[in-house]
Amino acid sequence: MGHGFVRDANGTITTLDVPGAGTAPFTGTEPLSINAKGVMTGFYADESGLNHGFVRDANGTITTFDGPGAGTAPNQAQRRSPPTPPSRPPEPTLIQTM
Repeated sequence: MGHGFVRDANGTITTLDVPGAGTAPFTGTEPLSINAKGVMTGFYADESGLNHGFVRDANGTITTFDGPGAGTAPNQAQRRSPPTPPSRPPEPTLIQTM
């Protein structure tokens, strides 16, 4: 089971588990990216192993979504288009674990 963790600007680390994420092996929450505004995207696998996408806003509100007809795994949160690579790690910091 995977978990995500978010470190805020003050150093507080919070566990990130998307509601509906499974607790069996090869399930759980997988954060993939965060932008400078603190918006995070990733995916979670439910108990049956199906992937679903999520977006977590800077205030901690999580919105889940599914791509039509399949599991979903988003890979990037952008603050504007075209994307601009960061010159340093943004705050808050995303920490991934499995």
